[in-house]
Amino acid sequence: MKAPKAFSLRLTLTILFLITPLVALLIVGSVTLAIRLPQISEQNNALVRVSVAEMASRFEEYLQSLEDRLQVVAAAISSDFRGDSHSMLDAARGHGFDTVYLLDADARVIAASVKDYDRAFTENLVGIDFSGNKLFQETSVTGRQAWSDTQLSAITGNIMVGLAVPVGNTGKIIIGEVPLEEIVSISRFSRSNDQLDLWVIDRRGEIIADTKTTRSGRHNLLGLPIVRAGLSGEPVSDYLTYNDRDYFAWAEFSESLGWLFVTRIPRGMDNAATRETVWIVAIGFIATSLLGALLAPLWAQAMMGTVRSVIDQARMVASGVVPEAWPIGRIKEFNQLSRDLEAMANALVSREKALKEINEELEIRVRNRTQDLATSNAELS
Repeated sequence: MKAPKAFSLRLTLTILFLITPLVALLIVGSVTLAIRLPQISEQNNALVRVSVAEMASRFEEYLQSLEDRLQVVAAAISSDFRGDSHSMLDAARGHGFDTVYLLDADARVIAASVKDYDRAFTENLVGIDFSGNKLFQETSVTGRQAWSDTQLSAITGNIMVGLAVPVGNTGKIIIGEVPLEEIVSISRFSRSNDQLDLWVIDRRGEIIADTKTTRSGRHNLLGLPIVRAGLSGEPVSDYLTYNDRDYFAWAEFSESLGWLFVTRIPRGMDNAATRETVWIVAIGFIATSLLGALLAPLWAQAMMGTVRSVIDQARMVASGVVPEAWPIGRIKEFNQLSRDLEAMANALVSREKALKEINEELEIRVRNRTQDLATSNAELS
């Protein structure tokens, strides 16, 4: 029968001391990940749902303040206003609007106020025909204020969203244009988490604002299932895949604005909480491996000290030398082994001494018998 391959006790102890904590940490780390990762998913799902509602509410509140500002002007103009329309529009524009202009029932400019432009420039706008403006057409038909999708401003040439407010029953309409930079700044201010991002999307699927990029208004997301479902009023999914990355996501449609709000947080290793948890477990495993690799040989060497002493004493006994003292350490089993070997060595010495005495006695008897035999032989001769 072939003998199994033998290993030194030191190597065996080193491997044992190294593997034991790693296996324990691997089990604990796996359990930690199995418990923590689902918790992170639940927390992120809850966060995107709550955040999208909060962000939509903040947007509506801010944009409502812009609506109120134009409504005040519309109410003043509708009551036989005979003052300076340009000054009134300058006051209404304030912060938030880039352009505010008043159109008559034929969609021609009566007065306008444009940010960073003087009165002479705005007076040159009087009489321009805006009958092709979709926001004017919609408001003229419905008689209600409305927000537009993203579009180019016919005055500034910038991408913006427009707000149209009818002026009583006069047929006149006030239109204010809000730059997308303003919408983006509101969305970024509303974020409660660095990894939480927001899309504000119009009814055509065009991005109005994106906290992640400055590409607002120039990218259509109608191909995403969550956007199609949100705009059509269908149930939306908890997850989103965009640009080969996975997200926790949720969508909410604003009836008053006609816009869709979509919040998203990265999933998997792109998520900060997931990445932190995995890194903690991985670093713990690596640190334990390195520490074990350094300490395991030392622990094995410390345990081998008593074993080596016992082996040396046993060799002395085998060579016929009786040790004066047997080693005693901190490990009970090794101490018991040392005592047992000491007892065995003492027994061997005692038996060897007894055997030596018997041999000496036997030699004396043999010599005596030999002498007696020689005497008898001499007498017979």
